Amino acid sequence: MLKKSSTKDKRRLAVRARNINIALFVFAAVIMAVAMLEVVRDITKQISADYAKLHADKTAGIFNAYVDRNAGLAPAAELDLARMAEECFAGYDNSNVRGFVIDEKGAITMDSSSLGKDASLRRESKSPIEDIVSDPAFLAAVKAHLAATKEYFAPGTKPVIIALSSGPYDYATIAPIAFTNWTVIIVYKSSSLFDLAKLLRFFAIMLGLFIAFALAGNVLGYRLIFKPLGQLIDSLSQLKENTEGDICGAERNDEFGILARTIHGLLYEAHRDQLTGLYNRRFLEKSLQRTIESLSRSNGTLSVLVIDVDFFKNYNDTYGHDMGDVCLEAIATELAKDINRADDFVARYGGEEFVAVLPSTDENGARVVANKLLANIQELNIPHKGSAIASHVTVSIGGATGSVTHTQSRSDYLRLADKALYISKQSGRHCYTWLALEQEPAYL
Repeated sequence: MLKKSSTKDKRRLAVRARNINIALFVFAAVIMAVAMLEVVRDITKQISADYAKLHADKTAGIFNAYVDRNAGLAPAAELDLARMAEECFAGYDNSNVRGFVIDEKGAITMDSSSLGKDASLRRESKSPIEDIVSDPAFLAAVKAHLAATKEYFAPGTKPVIIALSSGPYDYATIAPIAFTNWTVIIVYKSSSLFDLAKLLRFFAIMLGLFIAFALAGNVLGYRLIFKPLGQLIDSLSQLKENTEGDICGAERNDEFGILARTIHGLLYEAHRDQLTGLYNRRFLEKSLQRTIESLSRSNGTLSVLVIDVDFFKNYNDTYGHDMGDVCLEAIATELAKDINRADDFVARYGGEEFVAVLPSTDENGARVVANKLLANIQELNIPHKGSAIASHVTVSIGGATGSVTHTQSRSDYLRLADKALYISKQSGRHCYTWLALEQEPAYL
């Protein structure tokens, strides 16, 4: 009897240990699943916000280009923006994406939902934007935006993106139209930008495999699921701070590999300029600041070049915007080929401006790179009848170099390089000007 009782007790203890083991594995699976879902959700929010800003930049650019072509620097009170609004808003479904044009008082003068009914601007409209979007953060941003309007918006004013906490929409962008007192407002649902459901299938497959191996209690389950999952979550968490890092598991040929490569592809797109394939401004600002923080620990040297295509507006006016895009793509390809050291990178700063970041490069090294860029872009021999200095496309370059300290920021280098670029333009263009960060040049 004692022997039988002992056997029963052992079996009972084994069953209890197995149940506890299963419970612990399931609990760990749930915790890891929730943690990973939060990371993926954060990445989705980040990508959605980036896509909304890119869309707003594109829409504002269309309006600004129209105003620039038809009104120049003169007031645009008589411009027919209804036609441009109809062109830009034609693809909006007004359920997931809806667009508006408001005046300096916040009154709606164009609503994408009215296209096909009344496509004319209602200049005396009394319907305020808060009747459509009542989110407090959005209304405060619109109020501040309109209050900052002196008379007309200056060119280069960047759109603002707001995450909405109430109402049917999730994001809103505020994009001023240059040389006017009008503003384009676009509201989005997250699903119209990037849908989390695109990753749920991979996530569900991964979680199902994890639980199956956990229930089996197989050591192989740890090697195939627990360890890769933990590494994937760790790498995703690190990617929130360093988007250029590697995602663990991307080399695999299973669901983990599909998920890792999918996320890596999404992050890649979020930090690339859609036209040129170079890094975009968001990546530039984050990576430049990170480079400064890294070099400040060793008192390293940093050089930053701002590269501007000479008379690019004239190029667009002469050959059209499609050819202008082709020109920018060719220049971007040459820049990427010439800026090729491991730690160097080049990004599109906006419009026809590019920025090259050269860590551990002094003035002499920066001059070598700048002269190489001037010569190689000239050798592309892209015809430019609208240039006042050459028969082909040229660039002007401004450079800033300094010994990096922890008190410096990215704006210090970008601001000084931009001043150097201004000097190059005043000196006849198609040249390079260098300024040291320790010097504060006179106002030009």
